[in-house]
Amino acid sequence: MRLLVDTLIALMLAGILAGVLLYHRHQTAQLAEISRVHQSLARLHEQAIYHGALQVQIGEQDAAPPTISPAWFLGNLPENPLTPNAGHWLDIAPSGDTSDHPPDPVVTKSRQAAFWYNPARGIFRARVSPQFSEARALALYNRLNQTALSRLVTIDDAKRQPQALASPAKDQQPAPVDRISDAGNAGSPRSADATGPDQSTAADSTPRPSLVAP
Repeated sequence: MRLLVDTLIALMLAGILAGVLLYHRHQTAQLAEISRVHQSLARLHEQAIYHGALQVQIGEQDAAPPTISPAWFLGNLPENPLTPNAGHWLDIAPSGDTSDHPPDPVVTKSRQAAFWYNPARGIFRARVSPQFSEARALALYNRLNQTALSRLVTIDDAKRQPQALASPAKDQQPAPVDRISDAGNAGSPRSADATGPDQSTAADSTPRPSLVAP
């Protein structure tokens, strides 16, 4: 009888320990994913500020670029691992939208993107996937975007529907800078798509950025 009781206690303790380890592993993985999203948002902001400043310098537009070119990231697009069901990487808010948040912050359809950008505000937001509760989805959204919303609102307004910015095809992505060895172009300045904050080498002259229309 004593042996049976000891065995049951041992099994119960092993189950508790396994549960604690699994929870810790899940928390560690989620923290790493949140960190990746923060890094992605930082990269998006850096590139927008950089290319927006170039446009202002040549007198073409306001500080925030009207769109974000995938070529600025040289094939390494910002990622949001917390929205695996997103259909593409970035949505652009339509002209006239002055909101600080997307009309659909939770990804429930494949047509939604992992990130949302509003050129009128110069703001990027990371969307989230559905969670076990609305409160957890709200907490995750606020944590990713460093905001303090009291609730997540879905707005079904055709005027606020964003435009999808599709990811470039793999065979159309630019080659890494260190692989470009065309002797004929060795002395020519590189384009703005290869001179953003993600690059380690500055351009020879102030370039004009190439923007992708939404």
